[in-house]
Amino acid sequence: MPLNPKIPPNAVTYDTIGAAMRVHSRLGPGMKERHYQRDLIAEIRPAGRPVEEEYFVELWDGEVWLGRLYLDLLVAGGASSVKPSPIC
Repeated sequence: MPLNPKIPPNAVTYDTIGAAMRVHSRLGPGMKERHYQRDLIAEIRPAGRPVEEEYFVELWDGEVWLGRLYLDLLVAGGASSVKPSPIC
């Protein structure tokens, strides 16, 4: 799918995806999700981006509360959320 030239690139998303690719290149496939998550946090934080773990978002449909959605990581500075999922 080609990129939409009308949508400007998001530096937070770009940095986060780059960090995830570096982590996966170093660790390779087959590890538990928690190991990738810890290494991804260690990769992102020194770059100056705050990271929150297990961040939750309240889900609503109008007046009806549906529950909470837990994000593995929320990288500050934009609306990027990452769920580290190794490709095996």
